[in-house]
Amino acid sequence: MIGDAFPPAASRQRAGRTALIWGLWLALVAVPAWPHPWHTSFAEIDWAADGATLEVALRVLPEDLETALTWRSGEAVVLVDTPEVRTLVLAYLAEHFFLRSESGQTLHPDELVGMDLAYDASWLYFTLPAPPEQRLYLHDSLLMDVDSSQTNRAQPLWAAPADTLLFTPAQPELLLWQGH
Repeated sequence: MIGDAFPPAASRQRAGRTALIWGLWLALVAVPAWPHPWHTSFAEIDWAADGATLEVALRVLPEDLETALTWRSGEAVVLVDTPEVRTLVLAYLAEHFFLRSESGQTLHPDELVGMDLAYDASWLYFTLPAPPEQRLYLHDSLLMDVDSSQTNRAQPLWAAPADTLLFTPAQPELLLWQGH
């Protein structure tokens, strides 16, 4: 008989409630396991008109930069355009975004020209002294001290888009300029 092949209505309801409870429980437990957003920065780099300076536009996640500056200073830092924050940003850049010349010279950012600060992405504009006659290696370990999955990309605007440099914790320094 067909009715004998199906469980009674009460059993079906109980099974449905159990499945619903397990489904809700899995949904609640799985939420914290979702991966957090990808951490990456992006820099555009070009030669200034003087031919001896690189101009950099660097996009970062503001909350990651705030964390790095807070750790560095030992006090809570909110990313706002003030002289104090500019000093912290320039010091952080000097430690994590700089050039090495083939002669062994380390060239740090020398001027923070400006900052465009927003909730989802902030842009930092700065310059780096750069002797164009030498090979130049870019060291970009920006925010790798905040998140070990951080990757950074740099696009030399004199190169093809396919030549974007990818920096990782395992490879924080790459050849930027061949020299002439």
